[in-house]
Formats: sequence, C-alpha cells, structure tokens
Amino acid sequence: MDVRKGLRIMGWLAAGCVALVLGLYVVLLVVNRSDEPPSADAVAMRALIEERPDVADADNGYVYALGLLVADGQDPVAQGATRMDFLERLGPGDAAADDLVFEGERRAYRNARSDAVAALADACMYQGAECAQQLERAPDAVSDWKASETWLLARYRELIERSQWRGLVPIDASAPLQGYQGLLDGQQLLLLDAWRQATAGDAAGVRDVLQQDLAFWRMVLRSSDRLIAKMMAVNAIDRHFALGNLALRALPAEQQAAAIPPSWREPIDREERALYRPLAGDWRLSQATVHHAVQLSLADMGLIDRLAPRFFQPQASSNLLATALLDVARAYDVEDLGRVPQVMEERRNAAEVSAWRTLLHPYNTAGHILVDIARPAYADYGVRAADLEGVRRAALLAATLRSQGIAASQAASAVAASPLTDPYTGAALQWDDESGSVVFHGLAKGERSRRMLLL
Repeated sequence: MDVRKGLRIMGWLAAGCVALVLGLYVVLLVVNRSDEPPSADAVAMRALIEERPDVADADNGYVYALGLLVADGQDPVAQGATRMDFLERLGPGDAAADDLVFEGERRAYRNARSDAVAALADACMYQGAECAQQLERAPDAVSDWKASETWLLARYRELIERSQWRGLVPIDASAPLQGYQGLLDGQQLLLLDAWRQATAGDAAGVRDVLQQDLAFWRMVLRSSDRLIAKMMAVNAIDRHFALGNLALRALPAEQQAAAIPPSWREPIDREERALYRPLAGDWRLSQATVHHAVQLSLADMGLIDRLAPRFFQPQASSNLLATALLDVARAYDVEDLGRVPQVMEERRNAAEVSAWRTLLHPYNTAGHILVDIARPAYADYGVRAADLEGVRRAALLAATLRSQGIAASQAASAVAASPLTDPYTGAALQWDDESGSVVFHGLAKGERSRRMLLL
C-alpha cells in the first residue's frame, strides 16, 4: 500500500515537472514569438554612418592609403578608388575578398632593408629612449633608410596633404582590412628624416613636417569610421610625439621654441576623442554579419528547428548592442578630462556582468549573452584616446624646458612648477632622473601607459 502510494506521488511529481517544463516552454514560445523593430539607439547609430558627408577621392586620405603601396607609375588615388569600389560592392560571404591584389604592389619592401635600417625601425617603433640610443649608434642609418625607400617617403608626404578621411564601413566581416603597415612605416621614416633635418639645423623644416604630420593624424582621429582606424590614429599620434620630440631635441636649444609646431600647443579636444562614429561603424558591421549568419541558418533549418523558440532575435540583439556602444560613447563624451578616471572605473565595473543575471532574460537570451560577452572589449577605448592629451603635454613640456635651457639637474623643480600638468588629476607631471625624461602615467592598460619624453 505504502509502495503504491509512493509510486503515485512520484508519478504526480514527474508529471508536474513535465507540465512545468512544457509550461515554461510555451511561455518562451510566446515571449520570443517576434523580433523587435529598430530602437531609437539603432536608428541613431545607422544615421551616424549613413549621413557622413561625401568626400572626393582626391581629397580622401583613406582612398590614398588604400593605394599607398602600388607600383611605380601607378596612381595611388586611382588604384585606391578602384579598391574602394571593389570593397563597397563586396557582399556578405563573398569569397572574392581574397583576390584583390594589384600587380607590382610593394608588400615585401621590409625584406630589402639593411640590418642597420631594420634595427633603427625596431628601436623607433614607439618609445623615444631606445630610438635615441640607436640614432647615436648608427646616425647614418636614417639617410640609408631614406635612400632605399624614397618612394615610401614621397607617397607618405602626399598622403598627409589630404585634409579629409572617409573610410569604408564594410558589410562583410571577412572583407580584407585596410593595410596600415605602409602608413606607419611612412610616418616613422618622415619623423626620422625630420631628426636628420634637425641635425643640419633646419628648424623651419622640422616645424613644418611636424605640423603637417600631426594635423593629418588629428584629422583621422576626429573622422574615423571604425575603431581600428581610431586606434591607428591614436598609435600614430603617440609615435609622433615620441619621435617628434627627438627631432626637436636634435636642434640647438635657441632654435627649439620656434620649431615647436602650433598643433603641439592645441589640446586634444572633445570632438577628437569622441567614439560615436567609430562605434557606429563597428555596430553596422556587426549587424550585417549577424543578419548574414541568420539567413544562412534559416536556409539550413528543418521543420523542428523552425518550430523551436527563437532565443536569438537579430534586431533585438542589434538594439542591445547599439545601446551598449552608445552608453560607452556618451560616458566618455566629457569636456573635463578629470572625470575620465571615474568614467573608466564605471565602464569596467559595468562590463563585469553576472552570468546568472544575463540568463534571467527570457526574451532574446542568446542576444543578451552575446552582447554582455562583447561589452568588456569596449570599456577602455575612450581611455586610450584621452591619454593622448597627457602625452601632448609631456612632449610640449620637454620641448619647452629645453628651449629655456633647463638642465637635467633643474628639471625636477621645473616640471613641478609647470602649468602643463596631468590632465586627469591636475597634479604636476613627473620627472624621471634616471632616464632624464618627463613622464606621464596614462590610464590605458599595458606597458605604454607610462610615456617618457626625453629632455
């Protein structure tokens, strides 16, 4: 009797569990029966990309950059426009993306460098101290480099004459990325050639080169359509101050004040630091990629799959990502850089999402999970752009102290008294006696958070 009663109870419990599961399943079916329309944030993100002003190919630095490495006798603008047209017509999943190669394009020029040139290029990648040491060891390497890659220097000079940048926002994640090696190599060669000009006493030439290079990259920083382009500009500006400082340092002290370019005295402003457009570009690419993946998935679905609840809603997920990215852009859109450390902590904390909290979303659960996984990756981009103002101040301070004849023994007190302070705290920048450098401690992660500008 007791056994039968126990079995009945177990049967009722099992039936209850099945009923509960079926009930939850029905609820999920109802909750996930349809996707959302585009949200206001998604519409705003789309407008940021679609409402960009048109730029003529001849004025567009992006188009020239696409053709930077084409062979002698080929027009970089014409070839860049050809490549741009190809990429714009590229559809999701188009396998032809791997076939865009121009005949004679220089892609292996680094292999022809002498050991001295290769060593100089490696030493002068970012920080100035190693570069200065290598220049002392092999000062003729700059002339050798210029002689072997005259074509690259000439092309780079033509590139930075462009006053606008309108990049491509692809609709295919497999589309080939813009190759930035030539741009960064060209900049490196230009700035080291400015050092060579400085050793010859050409202060006006140094000033003009530094002014044009920084003006170009600040324009790219302001106009970037993708995060990869924004961070390329951040790296280029960082390198500009490191190597540009060496060029000014090679001039006689009495010539240095006049050689400091006007752009060094202009703060990196809010518009230049803004993340709205590059995040909108990355959002658009993500949306197109997801749409293509969903179409492929639907084409392969069987009847049972089609009847299953859609735990992933493409447009709802796109809306979530648009809101998440706009939250990042709005958070870092501050006039006062003193607020950036707090914003950074808030964004990093917001990125630490509880897995259980994510799973509590019955609607579009998979979309919530994917967006929350992606969220931490965007937390620090605003900091990397904001750090540039501290780098600018440190470089300007080092150049100013040299022009005033401040010796290393006097530098600590001069740095402490300078109005060029840490943009985040308002405290004085630091002096490193061992290296003889003005130091700025940025907020970005990694070894480059500590910028050292030689006196």
